[in-house]
Amino acid sequence: LRSPLPPRTLDGLKRRTGAMLGECQGNLCLPRLIELFQQELGRDPLSLEKHAPGSRLLNERLTRLENIAAHSGEEPKRAL
Repeated sequence: LRSPLPPRTLDGLKRRTGAMLGECQGNLCLPRLIELFQQELGRDPLSLEKHAPGSRLLNERLTRLENIAAHSGEEPKRAL
């Protein structure tokens, strides 16, 4: 992330580092990668793209629901 040309997308990071290529296909490391993009590059998690312009990883509604759940002390419910 600190290279002169940092990755712009999560797939760019995956190609450079091998992150998200394990058994879980990123299900365990993805939250940490989003956090790193935010800390190191100052990127808003809602602006992160998976592979191309317009391929947003998160949307505002999901983030709002998780924030509401966090403030209420409940775990957000996810579809299986």
